Amino acid sequence: MADARIVRMRWAGPIAEFMRDTTPEIDLEGALSSGKTTAALWKVWNSLYAHPGIHWWVGRYGDGETQTKVRPAFEQICQQSGGIPTWNPKELCYDFPARDGLVSKCFSYGLKSQDALSRYSKLRGLGVSGIYLDQTEELPEDFSGELRLRLRQPGYPHQLIFSPNPPNVTHWLASQFPEDNRIPSRKYYSISIHDNAHNLPPELVNAALLAYPPDHAKYRSVIMGRRGVNVTSTTHAAPCWSVSTLGSIIRASCSANSPTTAACTSWAASWDRICFSMTSSRWPCTT
Repeated sequence: MADARIVRMRWAGPIAEFMRDTTPEIDLEGALSSGKTTAALWKVWNSLYAHPGIHWWVGRYGDGETQTKVRPAFEQICQQSGGIPTWNPKELCYDFPARDGLVSKCFSYGLKSQDALSRYSKLRGLGVSGIYLDQTEELPEDFSGELRLRLRQPGYPHQLIFSPNPPNVTHWLASQFPEDNRIPSRKYYSISIHDNAHNLPPELVNAALLAYPPDHAKYRSVIMGRRGVNVTSTTHAAPCWSVSTLGSIIRASCSANSPTTAACTSWAASWDRICFSMTSSRWPCTT
């Protein structure tokens, strides 16, 4: 890899802030085509280049998509920067050319063990300065603590980076990385498709907005990159009522049939709070 090669990348908005962020733990949640994986991998490459001898691990929970998604994306970035480092099949890592007599390494393999009795076997012996886990919503919560214990290479800055698709508001990521960033050592970012629109074909952005308009149940997560109620299907047999209509139906049913009006009123109030937190003002369904 030629040291004289100069590569200039331009970042804007929250992605630019993320690229400069040295917070020990970062959760970069992003919408469809928001560029979160590319930005995170560039951040890893910058660290590998800036700190000769530093060690990183990059990948996903499963090994298959680590090999088919993460590694090709990382190699593309390395290629743009001057050349792909040597793959070390014994250590399952990229060995970067020595600088100042020090070799930077980037390990890349899945964390999921095939042996249920050796749940953390892929992590045993790993000691790095940086960890980047893509598609973090797939990771079981107990692995998050194990990953933090692997940031133990001395003499280098440590950082843990997650880049999930926006998870359910009840997901463990939501509690570990609250949206108000009240935990000093952790930072939550939310990236919309609009934050990366300058890198995307206009027709792709328009197609995404057409497929997921503001009244769609997945608009908040797929377009805006924000957390919300997890929706896995858009087809229901029920009619397409707005939440306010459903609330009215509940109250009317309670008034007509419930002998415990106070309890029913409390239930309806709880319904209002649930609706207020939903990702859309309508149930996901077909019209």
